[in-house]
Amino acid sequence: MRQNAGCRSEGPTSRHFRLKRELATGVHAGRELPQWQLEVLNGGRVWYLLDAEKRICWVKLASRGHPKQTE
Repeated sequence: MRQNAGCRSEGPTSRHFRLKRELATGVHAGRELPQWQLEVLNGGRVWYLLDAEKRICWVKLASRGHPKQTE
């Protein structure tokens, strides 16, 4: 993941961006957090929740292909 994912100074890219609509947030340990997607080679995806307060990300999905939830 990028050092400042989610910070306005760096912003999203075509391969690394915040998910939209009902996938824009996710819950971890009872907290609602922004959910991001990182596109890796050959169509793989990593979804993670960004906890800026704790300076950690929680991986929610690692897939070798395009997740059906975003179709």
